Amino acid sequence: MMKVIKGKWLFVFVFVYTVSSAQETKTGIWKHVDPGVNIGLNYSKFKTDSFNMEYGSMPLIGLYAKKDLAPRFDTRLGFNFSMRNSKVSSPYVKYKYKYLDTEIDLGYRLIDPVRLELGVQAEFILEALFQEGSNPNNSYILPVEKFKKEFEVFAGLHVDVQNDISLGFRYYYPLNDVSFSNLQFLLSIPIRQNPFEKRVNKEEQLADKQIVELHEGALLVRLKTYQQIIQSLKKDGRHSEAESMEYKRDEENREIMASFKKYYTFSPVYFFYSYDSEKVRAGLLENIFLNESFQVDSSISCESKNIYLAEIASLQADDVGKTSTGIESLLILDNQFVQLKRPFPFYVKRDEFFLGSRTIPEMVGIMNFNLHEYLKGTISE
Repeated sequence: MMKVIKGKWLFVFVFVYTVSSAQETKTGIWKHVDPGVNIGLNYSKFKTDSFNMEYGSMPLIGLYAKKDLAPRFDTRLGFNFSMRNSKVSSPYVKYKYKYLDTEIDLGYRLIDPVRLELGVQAEFILEALFQEGSNPNNSYILPVEKFKKEFEVFAGLHVDVQNDISLGFRYYYPLNDVSFSNLQFLLSIPIRQNPFEKRVNKEEQLADKQIVELHEGALLVRLKTYQQIIQSLKKDGRHSEAESMEYKRDEENREIMASFKKYYTFSPVYFFYSYDSEKVRAGLLENIFLNESFQVDSSISCESKNIYLAEIASLQADDVGKTSTGIESLLILDNQFVQLKRPFPFYVKRDEFFLGSRTIPEMVGIMNFNLHEYLKGTISE
């Protein structure tokens, strides 16, 4: 029995690999959608009041087509041959169902490797069996209407493990009175190209170019002055508030400079005040850099043509940096003050849900480590 099962999965692997290798160039309808194969396991429980049912596991296999709707949104249409079972230990009985599943879902990429999804599924019963006792030969075909429809809604989470290959799980909630509650574990493999061969895309090429440029170039750290706010407070006679803001600003700027000097080794680093931002944007880098006393020092010059910027600010939600997420982070930006894009490791959050709040030295240290590790990966390829 085990040899038969292993043989079936070997056939599936060879089929997926062969089809994947044959789809190097997208033509026809595949220019608009991305096809793939689903392989998984249903961990299901029959929903009935007649017995105290237990969960059982059965496999599934199928095909899907994905279409991107927006940078973070996509939709999938899938067709699966799916098996489910559920049992009662004493007296031993088991229900076995075979389905043809049709599903559609809307996905949202929460962060780079993680995709959330919500969807609905229509199931068509192909066969229903009732097994009495532990002997599988004591199975009877249940008088269930063939191709009878059942409906479910589901929610799930997928994580990319290599390129677009993803591992995930879904929980299905039945909308029929008699059906299965189901937890599904799923491996989704794209077949538009060989998924086991690293695929170079434009984002990766750009990030690889940028990491080398930064390593060979220079990082300019922007220190905030809050000039307009402080002047407005003084104008309104709120001198104590202005002095408090100046003190906090100076303390933070000192900590930023000290952290970069101690923990940042990826490239040469320079510091400038935010009121010189337009000079930096225009490439005018004379008489703007600060010494350790936070005074503009004309003897400090940057000769590199590859300039990137860093600051502690709010992470932006889009590519052009117009929508703030409100998440304070240490960011790396290009020379026009536009934040970089994944897969470049361009930010470190101050607050992490499970890890608490990071200090400025911790953020700088993590950023430095991430940059070195990404460069290693780029060189090794």
